[in-house]
Amino acid sequence: MVGYRNGEDSLVEAVEEVLAKEGLGSKVPNVFDAISENGSLEVTLRFLDPNGTVSTVLPPNLFTRDKESFKYPPGVKAFDSA
Repeated sequence: MVGYRNGEDSLVEAVEEVLAKEGLGSKVPNVFDAISENGSLEVTLRFLDPNGTVSTVLPPNLFTRDKESFKYPPGVKAFDSA
């Protein structure tokens, strides 16, 4: 099981460990961020493939940690379902 209560680094490490154990590499191609606030987007981008796709339920320009200067990494396709 992967949990968020032990901190962001632990979460990213746990996800990458599960992916590696299953033979899936260390990054995921798609993320659906059902939380989209309190840093959840920033954390999921750490294990998203550089050319992956992310979908959020809240607009990043309102809910990311650095609302004013947040930008998705180059190559990431993003969708906001709000």
